[in-house]
Amino acid sequence: KHTKRNLQDAAPEIKELLSSLILPCAQSEDPASREASVRCLAMYCMLDADVATSHMEIFLQFAAADGPAMRYVALRAVFDLFMVHNANGTNHCVQHNHFNTFT
Repeated sequence: KHTKRNLQDAAPEIKELLSSLILPCAQSEDPASREASVRCLAMYCMLDADVATSHMEIFLQFAAADGPAMRYVALRAVFDLFMVHNANGTNHCVQHNHFNTFT
């Protein structure tokens, strides 16, 4: 069973990966690097609903503007995060209205 973890308690090295590696690779010209970074960001966001909420816009941008392979990865991340965090009763994505992009 999934338990909510707080990234405030995570090792500093894990948080540093986000700013030094994952997010910069999301801006890469190389599609494989961007795809890998979106997958890593999704896994990172699985750890904390607040972190997922703060990065949801990135996933939605990739889902709307990139190629089919990236759209698949980004939409899968959105649905996975929605299922993990909303299954725990947090409803962060819905409360913060991140899905108005598609209306």
